[in-house]
Amino acid sequence: MTCFMCSFETTTRTCKNSSCQPCIAVEKVDEEINEVVSTLRRLLATRRDFRSKQNRVHDPMSRLPIELRNYISELLLPMRDEWGRIVQVGMIKKFVMPTRLASICKSWHETASSNPLLWSTMELVIGGRIRRPISTSSQIHVLRDWILRSQSLPLTLYIEAHDGDGLEEELNGILDAISQSSTRWFSLFLDMPHEILCNFHHSNFPYHHLKKLRISSSPDDGQNQPVPLLNPKVSPEEIDIAGVSFRWLQISWNHLTSATVHSFGCADVMQLFQHALQMTSCWIFMPCKFTVGSLSTSSITHQNLEVLGLFNASKAEATSILGCLTLPCLQELHTNQLVLLTPAILPALVDRSSCPLTSITLSDVRMDESEILVDMQPFPGVTDIVVETMSYLAFKKLFLEEYFPDLLYLTLRLQPFLHLWDKGVIPALLDRNRARLDAQRRCKLLVVDRHRAFRRNSMWTSDFKKELKEFDVRWRKNGFEFL
Repeated sequence: MTCFMCSFETTTRTCKNSSCQPCIAVEKVDEEINEVVSTLRRLLATRRDFRSKQNRVHDPMSRLPIELRNYISELLLPMRDEWGRIVQVGMIKKFVMPTRLASICKSWHETASSNPLLWSTMELVIGGRIRRPISTSSQIHVLRDWILRSQSLPLTLYIEAHDGDGLEEELNGILDAISQSSTRWFSLFLDMPHEILCNFHHSNFPYHHLKKLRISSSPDDGQNQPVPLLNPKVSPEEIDIAGVSFRWLQISWNHLTSATVHSFGCADVMQLFQHALQMTSCWIFMPCKFTVGSLSTSSITHQNLEVLGLFNASKAEATSILGCLTLPCLQELHTNQLVLLTPAILPALVDRSSCPLTSITLSDVRMDESEILVDMQPFPGVTDIVVETMSYLAFKKLFLEEYFPDLLYLTLRLQPFLHLWDKGVIPALLDRNRARLDAQRRCKLLVVDRHRAFRRNSMWTSDFKKELKEFDVRWRKNGFEFL
């Protein structure tokens, strides 16, 4: 006979269409297994329900006020800079995204979903082989979900694009997803090659409330092309531009108060002061190649600028730029070039503008001072100076010979301070300062930094303690000062 279940032929007599004895035994075992599995699934579901109730009773998060729960959730988010990019801690980016918080349990899900602040900042990286915090092509619905959960809060968008296959399609998907919330754009950061930036064709976005704009693009021969993403109705208050010509941004400058510009041409520098009349802070990083002869010789008076940063400028460049400007409200200057301190440049600007310039920050000064510190004359009016990096020869010339006669506060970073101390410049400065009879003319020397050597125990247990015994030192936050 043949078993109808296993088709095994046997000599045992059985009824027609019946099973053999082994198959019957296996069938009974399978039935028992199915019953046990069904019971196990029912018990697991019941246990899950009871565990949820137990968590709601014993979970401390559920007993906290909603304000504290939201605050705890915000503390777990990754650290970001002012433009929304995740800040790297150590060698690896360690962060907990809001989607991870929402997947912990029901209580965390309710807390994360009800807090729109967790979803108001988005970092989008497309193209290349870089890890993407939010997928752009296969998981575009995640981006839409973030925008939906942000409710009506202003949005901070960081968009980074790299060359790769299908980049234009992915970029269009991103733009289509965020275009529906363009009225809520508060900060926009675009980091991508110039050729990709020029392929945008969405100039009709109604993002008229945009306050902060940053564009970082690799410069090429076509950088003097309009940026079609922008339109004249956009009037940001803060911009940070690198690799894009100022003249081709196609935006309004009526409300601009802070500007940081990189790799600008000479015409852009002058137009920045001509058009951004409300600007109070301006940071200019000169390019490697600069044509001085193409600068306009017409003078420009800017009535509102208070803080000016000029970096990587040679003597000819600084003379051409600052020689055309009159800045009646200038209070602070930041630079990495000592050439600005020569009489024909910065002192001439101060005399011409009658400005209250009292603060100067010298950072990463590397230029050969032998060509600069010649025929230096006293520069009165400056009361606060911050030195981040400077050779001891330049330091001796500027501070031991009293180039700044009205100086009241001199701030040094840790590394230049230790270098100048070893050279004997700091002790000489302190001795000269203590020898002054007039207490109002004495300069306070501050050493401020975030270096770990400023921990009190490590500082005073070192050999440095012996050298400081004869001086009165008072500790401050992240540093100390000589009294």
